Amino acid sequence: MHPVSRRELILFALILAAALAARILFCVAVVGLHAPLKGDETEYHAIAVSLSEGGGFALPWIGATAKRPPLYPLLLSGVYRLSGPDPAAGRILQIALGVLAVAMTFLLGDRLFPRKISLLAAAAAACNPFLIFMSGYLLTENLYICLLLGVIILIVGLLRSSRSGRGISLISGLLMGACILARPTALLFAGALVLIVCAWTGGPCARRLARGAVFAAATIAVFSVWTARNRVVLGETVLFTTHGGHTFYQGNNEVAYREPRYRGGVAPPEALPGWERLRGAGEVRSDRLARALGMEFVRENPGRFMEMAVYKFARTWRFRSDMGLSGVRSGWWWDKSRFLGGLASAFDAGFLFSAVSIPLFIAGVALSADRRRLLAPLYALILVHTLVAMIFFGSLRMRIPVEPALAIFAAAGLFGIARRIGGRRGAGV
Repeated sequence: MHPVSRRELILFALILAAALAARILFCVAVVGLHAPLKGDETEYHAIAVSLSEGGGFALPWIGATAKRPPLYPLLLSGVYRLSGPDPAAGRILQIALGVLAVAMTFLLGDRLFPRKISLLAAAAAACNPFLIFMSGYLLTENLYICLLLGVIILIVGLLRSSRSGRGISLISGLLMGACILARPTALLFAGALVLIVCAWTGGPCARRLARGAVFAAATIAVFSVWTARNRVVLGETVLFTTHGGHTFYQGNNEVAYREPRYRGGVAPPEALPGWERLRGAGEVRSDRLARALGMEFVRENPGRFMEMAVYKFARTWRFRSDMGLSGVRSGWWWDKSRFLGGLASAFDAGFLFSAVSIPLFIAGVALSADRRRLLAPLYALILVHTLVAMIFFGSLRMRIPVEPALAIFAAAGLFGIARRIGGRRGAGV
């Protein structure tokens, strides 16, 4: 990483200012700073309120719970201790995390490519409609993205260095454990990073294996605290949450396969076969039963599962933001009666952005193949999150955590194409 010039520093500051302005505008003028909570937001908010008031990790209508991963409600509860239980304060936190994600996109890009590419990647992240969208809602994505980027920045440092690197392995493992406490599906990404550290960092085999072991041990140490809490409080062994089984079943069932509007996504809980049994089974048992029902459908319908995986892939990597149910045109996510809310519903900014960024991303992956060792964590990030979507359900929310990586590759693709059009035939970007 080269020293930042005054011109580059000014440009970076302007990019962050634009990111901040876009997120404030969306949150305040489209969603509404004091808008009613929707969907998953209600539970994250309720748990955070309980924590801030000394009631523990609990939902008022359940009591002590493990329904949601703990890290985001913990962070949100810290804000509520200062502001009171006001969702507007949580949305301000989301804006700050969204801007931080843009800054970290620049930092990661700067460790992989020339400065002009990292600046363009940060600019792409700053105006990315999906990342802007996440800054208006009390959801885990922004925190998760910041933690993921922090881990990858450290792992790229290990890939560049021939030193022992156990300190970096330890810190990156602790951050990886935090990622899992924000989004449990990050466990698969942690496994991929262990393989990358053991296979492709510098030095003799014993040193590489030691780095991988330190990383894995630190990761497990962090999330095992939550597992131990669940054992003590709930009296059951719950590794992460009591929601994953329901999510798996919602994406793998007869209704989701049969109904075109749900295919590749999730069926509503009340439409699921056996829903009455699930609703009355208790939190832990209900989740296990839902997972068993989902697995039963997969075992009995392997061909359907593979067919649905294709639909899930298509939903996750689609260009259109709207799907006709709770998409941007439905008015579900924000108030269409507002001028900017109506404009946001009528104009699919996500489609235009994807139509440009995804082809550039593909070009960037192809043109940067000479850096594949350093880029291995980004490949793993994209592949793992795509795989998770194909197992559970397809959604743009499943793609949002990899948008910073797409921005970096797209910036590399644009500069690589420009080099070739300009007649400079040097390898890579």
